[in-house]
Amino acid sequence: MIELIIENLPKDKSNFNLNSMLLYLTGLTENYCPEDKYDGYMFEIFDTVYEMLQNETDQNRVSKLQTTLVQYAWSEPSLHILLEWIQGKHENFSHLTLTLEEKWKIISYLSVRNLGQPE
Repeated sequence: MIELIIENLPKDKSNFNLNSMLLYLTGLTENYCPEDKYDGYMFEIFDTVYEMLQNETDQNRVSKLQTTLVQYAWSEPSLHILLEWIQGKHENFSHLTLTLEEKWKIISYLSVRNLGQPE
């Protein structure tokens, strides 16, 4: 089921469906995902949302995708993307503004992993 949602996230243009799929995806990954597949799903979800966010223009979807991207940052490469973003060095996200809550989540993730020094 997780694979089906990930596959269909970029295809569905309805904001209602996007919200529903992301809520369902969160429930599945946090409560029912087998431990041996968790890291892989986290990477795959981050990569899918990352690609979607680069081309999205609808502000409601951008906001939801931004929050989701921060939520699924799990790997070192994804955390480095967030570090560049919070420092204003990520070219693909230069037009996006992080919320205060997203900034604090990123800083806490980076602190726990001892990665970089956010400015």
